[in-house]
Amino acid sequence: RVFVMGDMGELGGAALALHVETARRLARKAVDRVLFYGPLSAQACELTQDDRAKRAVSGLGPQRAQSFALKDYDRLLDAAKTLRRGGAILVKGSHATG
Repeated sequence: RVFVMGDMGELGGAALALHVETARRLARKAVDRVLFYGPLSAQACELTQDDRAKRAVSGLGPQRAQSFALKDYDRLLDAAKTLRRGGAILVKGSHATG
């Protein structure tokens, strides 16, 4: 299972905190990979990996999480293609992502 998390632009001043909370929840789920797309999502990925390092807890390490800048759309698609046959991709984002 692959989860693609794009920036959610309609969240106002709580946007980064909500992106981080979503990433933390994903770290506890049975998801093989999480692909973060956009600046807010990339920050959430980085902060979640910092959580893991500081607290020595299992979560979204580099083997499970990867972030992509908006200009790297083609690289994001290539990463999503690693899905095995019979797998699933869930995409969450907003029109603000582009």
